[in-house]
Amino acid sequence: MERLTIEYWRRFIKTDGKFDGVSFENLINELLPVLGLNLAGTKRSWDRARDFEDKRDKIWAECKIYLDNISIRIISPTLVMAIIDKPNKIYFFSYSRLNDNAIRHLSQFQEAANIPIFVFDDLLLEALILRNAVVVETFFPEYLVSNADAGDMIDIRTGFSKDPDIEYYHEELEDPQHKELSLNSTFAIDLFIRNLNITAPTKAMVKLEWSADDLAFLLLNKSIRNHENRLDVQLELGSLFFYRYYFKTLKSGVQVLPRFNFEMNGQVRPIELNPPRVDVSPVMKMNLIGKQYLELLLEFKTVIQARHQPVFFTIHGESGIGKSRLLKEFTDALFEEEFGIIKFNGEGIDAYRFREFIRSVISKVYKLPIVLVEDAVPTANELIYQLLYASEFDINDNIEKIIDILLEGLNRRKFAILIDNLQNFDDTTINFMDGLIARCEGNALRLVIVCCFNTNFLYSETQSFRLFDKLSIKGQTDQSVYRTHEITGFNDADFDLFIDNSIKPAEDVLDTPFSVKYPQTTSFFKSKVLNRPLFIEQTLRYLEQEEAIERRYDKFFVKSIDRFHDVLNHEFPKDLFGLLSRRWTFFVSRLQSNAVSLFKQVDQTIKFLCYFNIIKFAHAISYGITPESIRLLETHGFISVDERGALSFQHHQLFLFFKSKINAPTFDDYTQYHAFLISHNLTKNYFFQYFILAEKLQLLTGDTVLEATLKVQGEYVYSDYLIEFVYLLFEKLVQGDFAEQVDKKAVTLFLKLAKIVQVYEGMEQRRLLLKEAINECLVRPERFSDFGMDYCNLFHGYANACITVHKDQEAMTLLERFIAGVYENIAFNKEQDKKYALGKMQNRLCVVYKALGQENESLQYGYSSLNIALAIGNRDLEVRNYIDLANVFGRKLLLKPETIELWEKAAALYHDHCEELKHQRDMVQLYEAQANLFAGNYQKGLSQLKDGVNYCEAHFSRFFEVKYLLLQIVGTITLTERKELEINHLFTLVHQAKDLAIRYRINRSYWKTLFIEGRLYVLQNTHEFYVENAAECFLQTLDQFINVIKSPGIELYNTAVFEFMALFFRSEAHGALSDAFFQNAKKLISPEIRLRMEEFHDLQPSALLRYISAIEPRLMYNDGKYDFPVIG
Repeated sequence: MERLTIEYWRRFIKTDGKFDGVSFENLINELLPVLGLNLAGTKRSWDRARDFEDKRDKIWAECKIYLDNISIRIISPTLVMAIIDKPNKIYFFSYSRLNDNAIRHLSQFQEAANIPIFVFDDLLLEALILRNAVVVETFFPEYLVSNADAGDMIDIRTGFSKDPDIEYYHEELEDPQHKELSLNSTFAIDLFIRNLNITAPTKAMVKLEWSADDLAFLLLNKSIRNHENRLDVQLELGSLFFYRYYFKTLKSGVQVLPRFNFEMNGQVRPIELNPPRVDVSPVMKMNLIGKQYLELLLEFKTVIQARHQPVFFTIHGESGIGKSRLLKEFTDALFEEEFGIIKFNGEGIDAYRFREFIRSVISKVYKLPIVLVEDAVPTANELIYQLLYASEFDINDNIEKIIDILLEGLNRRKFAILIDNLQNFDDTTINFMDGLIARCEGNALRLVIVCCFNTNFLYSETQSFRLFDKLSIKGQTDQSVYRTHEITGFNDADFDLFIDNSIKPAEDVLDTPFSVKYPQTTSFFKSKVLNRPLFIEQTLRYLEQEEAIERRYDKFFVKSIDRFHDVLNHEFPKDLFGLLSRRWTFFVSRLQSNAVSLFKQVDQTIKFLCYFNIIKFAHAISYGITPESIRLLETHGFISVDERGALSFQHHQLFLFFKSKINAPTFDDYTQYHAFLISHNLTKNYFFQYFILAEKLQLLTGDTVLEATLKVQGEYVYSDYLIEFVYLLFEKLVQGDFAEQVDKKAVTLFLKLAKIVQVYEGMEQRRLLLKEAINECLVRPERFSDFGMDYCNLFHGYANACITVHKDQEAMTLLERFIAGVYENIAFNKEQDKKYALGKMQNRLCVVYKALGQENESLQYGYSSLNIALAIGNRDLEVRNYIDLANVFGRKLLLKPETIELWEKAAALYHDHCEELKHQRDMVQLYEAQANLFAGNYQKGLSQLKDGVNYCEAHFSRFFEVKYLLLQIVGTITLTERKELEINHLFTLVHQAKDLAIRYRINRSYWKTLFIEGRLYVLQNTHEFYVENAAECFLQTLDQFINVIKSPGIELYNTAVFEFMALFFRSEAHGALSDAFFQNAKKLISPEIRLRMEEFHDLQPSALLRYISAIEPRLMYNDGKYDFPVIG
């Protein structure tokens, strides 16, 4: 205060030196009538966060007297209670000034809650006091009344943010060291206006002063653009005004921000911005170009403009296909329509568990600050208060009530919730989103929800997959509300459009598009890269690196078309990792020769980021990572810093690349990382990494292990560190105190860890992890005997992992031991559960013995399991046994009728109970199609196979999609005259199957894709290099059996495959190729197959034809689980 300095406030200070709140409230009580308010004081003990109240008109007043400025945390309880009790107006009176954060947040809160707020603090409170002589005489008798008019004052403040969705209750809004923007990025300028006049309400206007020729920024707010860049402002005494402008950067370099003028009473004054200018980095964020993307963006814009009911968008696709980029365009479209936006990313630093997730959502919708638990906050029983402030609270029993609270807030204005990488969130968050969407459907809400799934990490056994499946089905049946789109990458037209937008033939010259001027180069470019935008973007950066093109702003210009050709033609990498390796090698070599010290900084940065993956920019700087190395790596497209200050690799694929390329951190690195997290109190921020570091350094304490167990017992978010974290926790539980405990909570945790492993880990690692768990179970079975099906599922999951990686003998030993000893001692809730558990294990033994070539044992266990399924009425187990038994019979063509009969039984059961058995569709339809092929219903079988490919593709059943593709090839070749075969189409199918098998590590089918590709080359015997191509495929097939499958039973089961390849190398491929095949065949495990290969090697030419005609009818093969015929 300027006039009523601290000396005049001595009567308000107690003997302990603190301000007397009661005396201050007495002062305010005398001032309330001056403002026309008739309020009564509230109870002193718990006043529900207001000091005065008019219960009839629902007007509140809250008083604060502190020496320091008031933060949002001080007044936040009043805001929360306002949401609960819904006043019509709120007045705040404060001796000291409300700080900028508090003013900014109050401005947004009043808009979100539709509750007018009036603030009398510091100078405005002083002016109000001095205009009332009685109040001055009573409370400040020493003060001599003079001119008490505070004059005409309008307080205007502005905010600038790289994050357009910034919340003003954060301690650190943004990192001041990283203020620069990037091309095509979005930022916000916030306007906060207070009327400090003590006289009358004020009308004013804010005008954005710029011309359409100013190409540095694009204004997104459609309402401002449609009103000639004008914004009308109505200001009452003590009131607050807030508005947010959204802009997009269009030019790099230092740019002056748009200019704003404030007009009132005919007078104009400029509004000062801080900062007045920004540095726009030339780091390029590629424009989203492509027909599918543009059509989808147009659809999205159309839908959000016209909606007066909710709409739910589901976007899905593989890594690097452009999903996150599309979400960025969606966000800008929502900014144009001035939606309130709530964004989350399951791959980012805000990959919250549900507790943090729902706190963030509630705070954003209601503009309520999240107060730290350690802050002293009065308690209240209302749910919203507990959500924001309570340290312990039962969330799961209140999900429906939480949705009620959220829906009430969403009714206040138009909102959009965008969640990228939703598949990574915990089960409670997934279930909450499912419930929210269901409750919103049919309501008159202006709500848009966008759920984005990365299908590379969408696992069929998770809640996220079930939600995705539900949204996809609804997207097919109710497109007015549910929109489901798969992002598939660029087609040829998209590619041309993207290239024409990204590359210009010559700088500053109006020229024809690149694809028109250089059609052959464009075609050559297409042939070298995949249809993924990420690969294309990295290729452009590689061409720039090789000085074939150069960048100006957001465009590339051709420097030399010959050089362009040379770079693409000179051993151009075939995949993304190869391309990244080439780029990184070039980048590092330049650094090492020109800037050794900077190279060391860059190397440190990459290694640091490989360990943490995603970390706050400010935290990285605190560790010692230099801003220079970050900006250099960002400029070259290796890493990025997003608008919230999160430092990460430019894409998850780059993280995976560098993780595989960079040397693992040393012991010293681990020591430094560990010390850094502890010294900066960041152990909770990066808990998985901290736990792993502490274990590696042998510094794990009992408290840390306990905290880890609590995290897993609660909800967890999938991350790149989850499995390593779980693995280490497994070891600690097995080796530590857990080994001596029989506590049910500890055992439950142990089984939950095993379940996490079964959902997320690759098969071989899964087998190794579960093996440890199984060993623990077998050593102390009494600890697990009360856990019934959960205990059995652990054995079942381990057996499946063994079968998948061809450890059939290991699986057989385990299952036999389980049935003979463990099973009888397990306690089940129901007798039916006990029978079902036995049936599941016997079914696995049927499969295992089949793979080992022991048919009698396989049939014995298969029929025993089938009888159990029939007895207890378990149709799921019944279907599985029909299929697996059919596969046993399918080994002998003499038993073909039994095979077809069992497949048909499975199909009939599925069709009679398709809703109950819908998860079995991919498997059942495959064998139903095969039954039709065997029975002579060729066209029906092929039609089912084509339909099955589409179904598996839509439901991410990669394992069966490969089988459908291969069987489609088999059926086509078997049923079509050779001269009518569309051999190129068949090659497309086998390459599609091969690509899936490689990318999703489907080793059980990969060898089949190689073998069938080789058979296609044999059919293409007019091609110049068909022998060499076929031989390469067959040699790779043999290599798979030797180094990957390593199963004598499967080798025996596929005798005909080896015979065919041996005949090919004896009759078609000679010399070194033939020698290599028969030499490697000696490494096969089965003695019978090795002997058979030696017989073929020694065959005389005259005997070849007899052998060829003898083996062709027996061309069947099996992978240990499912059978189908090989090309005959």
